[in-house]
Amino acid sequence: MKTYFIIEFLELKKAKKILFLFFALTFLFSSCSKDDDTSTAPTLPDKAIGTVTGTVKDDNAILAGATIILKQTEREDINTVVGTDGTFVFENIPPGNVVLVASFPLHASKTTQIVVEAGKTIHIPIILTGDDTTLTFIPDAKFEEILIKLGYDAGPVNGSVPTYKIVSVKNLNLNDSGVADLTGLQDFKALERFSCSNIYGTSVIKLTSIDVSKNTALKFLDVSFNKIAVLDISKNTALESLRV
Repeated sequence: MKTYFIIEFLELKKAKKILFLFFALTFLFSSCSKDDDTSTAPTLPDKAIGTVTGTVKDDNAILAGATIILKQTEREDINTVVGTDGTFVFENIPPGNVVLVASFPLHASKTTQIVVEAGKTIHIPIILTGDDTTLTFIPDAKFEEILIKLGYDAGPVNGSVPTYKIVSVKNLNLNDSGVADLTGLQDFKALERFSCSNIYGTSVIKLTSIDVSKNTALKFLDVSFNKIAVLDISKNTALESLRV
């Protein structure tokens, strides 16, 4: 009887230890689960940040498509492209010294140093200088005269214009102008609307050929009332309106 009692007592004591260990482990796992549950974890306040905006242009026009690189010590460079309105924006930039590097074809790159402040937006206008050494050949004097009047060349007529001044031109009207040779038109890379019609018959000179294979942005083309027998528009996939 005494032996049985001792055994029962020891088993009860052992059971209590096991029960205590079970509750202890349950509490421990429950605490870990709560710590791992990010949905109930307190939200830390956002780090103070700033915003950088700006515009990019040259002495002639906005430079849509220009590349802007934002550099900040101990952080990866951030790139963006200038929009069609000539603007750019960098958001969520930590406070401190920042370097902006702007570049565009046929223009000298420009580096600008700024300081970003927490909770503030800083606006930076950037003006790039065109490369006057890269020229587009314009053999037709009448064509160059018109470009000079439009501000795309400084004159006098010398058979060429700075390429950077025409590469961003979107609209060009040469109607009844007497232009016979459109060599140089290939460098109007952004041209969307081009007219060289002799609709009013004021010019005795009429176009006999035109090459628009490099003007892939063209949406509207009018070369009516000329003497063009063949016109290749296979490269002008953006073309919406054609008058011949």
